[in-house]
Amino acid sequence: MEATGYSFPSTHSALAFATAMFLHSKAGKYSPLLWTGALLMAVSRVFAGVHYPSDVMAGAVLGIVMGYLWVRIGSAVNMYVEKRADQD
Repeated sequence: MEATGYSFPSTHSALAFATAMFLHSKAGKYSPLLWTGALLMAVSRVFAGVHYPSDVMAGAVLGIVMGYLWVRIGSAVNMYVEKRADQD
């Protein structure tokens, strides 16, 4: 199937970078592998001709922000649950 147009931002890049950001703290020594995979995903979208470089850069930024927000939300939920458990 051939791409019919360009989209902004790259959803593939956003998902790859959001995943890398979200799993970064849990991955330990494998964390660089996550970031390398996300970068390769982004670059592959340009080489495949389905995105402009600006599309994948915007997707990467969006993904990092979304991954960071999920980490923060997860931490806040964990703190809330632990606080509630301590009160019981």
